[in-house]
Amino acid sequence: MADGIRRVAILIRREVGYGGAMLRGIAQFARSSEPWLVHTPLGGTMSLMKLLAAWRPSGVIAEWWDERTTRRLKELGVPIVDVSPWPRIPGVCYVGLEQEKIGRLVAEHFIERGIRHFAY
Repeated sequence: MADGIRRVAILIRREVGYGGAMLRGIAQFARSSEPWLVHTPLGGTMSLMKLLAAWRPSGVIAEWWDERTTRRLKELGVPIVDVSPWPRIPGVCYVGLEQEKIGRLVAEHFIERGIRHFAY
């Protein structure tokens, strides 16, 4: 970050419903903070890793990925933030919702009101 610009690789699938909303939120944050240079690489794991190694990001924001990709991303030696719907990667920072806790709170809310049959 010698030039004062954070180089952030964003690995989020746009075709997933929440992907676009996450990208908009990241863009809004990036505009209100220090300068960011954002890169959303495309391609398979091997070409992705070569591209990231050459680009040398300051950090990575990504959805869940497989163990092999996780290991390779960790080899970059930069902060990684997992924004998947479910936290799955030990040792990687997770930012998201606690789905199980949300479900439990909803169930308790319905049960307290006498609703015994519900589904999601």
